Amino acid sequence: MPASGTYTWNVTGTEAASGFGSRSFPPTMTMVAHHDAGLKPEEIVLDSTYSSNHSEREIVAVENDGIYFDFEAGQVRFGPSAQTNQGDYKPPMLQVPFPLNAGVMRTGTTQVLASDGSTQRTENWTVKIIGQETIQIAGASVPTWKITIERHGSGGNQQVDRSRTLWYAPAAKLWVKYTEKMHGQQSYGITFTYDEDVTATLQSFAAS
Repeated sequence: MPASGTYTWNVTGTEAASGFGSRSFPPTMTMVAHHDAGLKPEEIVLDSTYSSNHSEREIVAVENDGIYFDFEAGQVRFGPSAQTNQGDYKPPMLQVPFPLNAGVMRTGTTQVLASDGSTQRTENWTVKIIGQETIQIAGASVPTWKITIERHGSGGNQQVDRSRTLWYAPAAKLWVKYTEKMHGQQSYGITFTYDEDVTATLQSFAAS
């Protein structure tokens, strides 16, 4: 499991919403990793706060064959408008395959379930380990595995396309850098769109 505590990230990139234009992310983001009552022993919560207008939550499960997302939620606010999405993942969505070997590729289909158990959308995903790469984190050389994740989801009034690259550091038991490009849209008579292009690099960690 990754260590509980506060992870601080350097961030670059932009996000945009239909009708509100584009804005830059603040230069830092904090992610708090913690255990909650009711979680399974292999699960941990990652709460990320990019700004007062953008927060995310993942419930991460560390299994023998990989690291998975069991749940994701996010809220983004532009002006007076706040868009909130959340869902349980059945089956969980793979992020990091184990064992770590270059060229490994795994695919799957996940149902994104609302709190009442109904299916909001279906996501098809592909995870691939590109290979080993040493990167600079806070002035230190850190051995990592570069992993790409492609996600395409639709259903109901939702459509989501996400491309993510993780640099996973076995020593930290967590990715220490990631990039993500996302396009999402949701229809309420009119179509609301959201686009994101972000890079985050770990700057520091404080144990709780």
